[in-house]
Amino acid sequence: MSEYFDSRDTMSAECREAELLASLPKQVAFAKAQTPYFAELFKEIDPVSIDSREALSKLPITYKSDLVAAQSEKPPFGGMNATPVGDLLRVFRSPGPICEPEGKGDDFWRGAR
Repeated sequence: MSEYFDSRDTMSAECREAELLASLPKQVAFAKAQTPYFAELFKEIDPVSIDSREALSKLPITYKSDLVAAQSEKPPFGGMNATPVGDLLRVFRSPGPICEPEGKGDDFWRGAR
């Protein structure tokens, strides 16, 4: 089995959840510091406090309609992108209409795992 799966694929659900919860504060802090949209959305939130399922469940939700509205007001990404548009490989325009960024890094969409 180990020839097909790495340690992240075979770790217990408890370990996986602990790893994901440990990374949440950093992700929230990054979004808040690097994107105008999330800076505003998370302005009252201390990223360090987002360390449990309960804390995660209290974060405000961005609905698809919010995404479409934000992108219409501030194209192309509504202030949700941390990477400058000129540093992207492609910008996809999907039905909805929604713009989706594709970065230049290897396995940008993380499909390889």
